[in-house]
Amino acid sequence: MGNDNLVEIKIDEPQLRQVRQMLAGIPKAMPRVISRAINRTISPAKTAVSKGIRQEVNIKAGDLNKKIKVEKATFGKWEGRIKLSTKRIPLEDFGAKQTAKGVSYKIKKAGGRKVISSGFIATMASGHTGVFKRKGKTRLPIQEKFGPSIGIVFKRANRLVQKVTADAYKNLEKNIDSQIRFILSRKGQAA
Repeated sequence: MGNDNLVEIKIDEPQLRQVRQMLAGIPKAMPRVISRAINRTISPAKTAVSKGIRQEVNIKAGDLNKKIKVEKATFGKWEGRIKLSTKRIPLEDFGAKQTAKGVSYKIKKAGGRKVISSGFIATMASGHTGVFKRKGKTRLPIQEKFGPSIGIVFKRANRLVQKVTADAYKNLEKNIDSQIRFILSRKGQAA
C-alpha cells in the first residue's frame, strides 16, 4: 500500500520466480496466471473494504460502492488496485432526515444522530439531492453540507487496512496456485 486512498495487490519477486519455474515451457502462461490471480483477488478485497467501511459509518452499500473503483490487472500490468474516492460524501448519503428543527443525520455507526439547525433537504435542477443550509439571513447563497470522504474513513480504520491487505495477499497466493494447477491440467501435466 502506497497511497492512503488506495489498496494495491501485486506479485512480489520470490512469487514471480516460483511461478516462472513452474510454468517453464508453457508459452504465454505466466501473464495469464498472474493477471487472473490478481483479478480474482481484487474482487473479494473490494467487498471487504466496502463491508469494513460500512461497519464504521452509516452509509448504504450502493452509495458507498459508487465511490470505490477497481483497476484490474492485465497481461501487461501485473497489479490490481482499489481506489477510494477522496471527495467528501454528501450528508444526504448518511441517512439524512428532515425534522422541524432542521436536518438530522448519522455518520458514525457508534455515534448518535446530529442536527443541522435550519438545514433543509432539496433536489437541485440537475437532479442531485442534498442537505443544504443558508449562509446568512437571506435566501441565497446556500451551501451543501458534506461528511468525510471514503478514503479518510478507510485511513482512520487502521485495523481494517491491515486486515484487508493481509487477507488479499493470502488470497493471492491461493489464486496463483489455483491458476497454475488449471494451466498445468490443460497442458496434461501433473501439478
